[in-house]
Amino acid sequence: MMTSCESIEKIGRQGGFTLIEAMIGVFVFTVGILAVMSLQNSSIYSNALARGTTEGVAVAADMIETLRTMDYEIDADLTDGTHTPPAPDRYSVSYTIQRDAIIENTMLMSVTIRWMERGAPKSLTLDYIKPDNL
Repeated sequence: MMTSCESIEKIGRQGGFTLIEAMIGVFVFTVGILAVMSLQNSSIYSNALARGTTEGVAVAADMIETLRTMDYEIDADLTDGTHTPPAPDRYSVSYTIQRDAIIENTMLMSVTIRWMERGAPKSLTLDYIKPDNL
């Protein structure tokens, strides 16, 4: 059995965390949390950018599908030059028609979509070659 002197000595030798060690631990934890928050912020930004691009591609593909079904010879929307049809609120759509641009009896349709993403202008262009027999 321990005497009271031995137990006091044993307690004195046991070390605990000092204030400096605790502050270092809190600092390391804070740096880790800030890194995770930064990663979360860039992830949200990337997801928003990907969403805008995906929607823009869908709008452009829809426009190409609409143009594909039109008659090559008689439809006014398939005349040479740049056209600006109405578009969804967030996007600006324009397309350019060039007859016989690459191969004879075909037309090159270039559909360009523009939008703003967090104050920065973004755009994409899809090209399609339409033969006159379709």
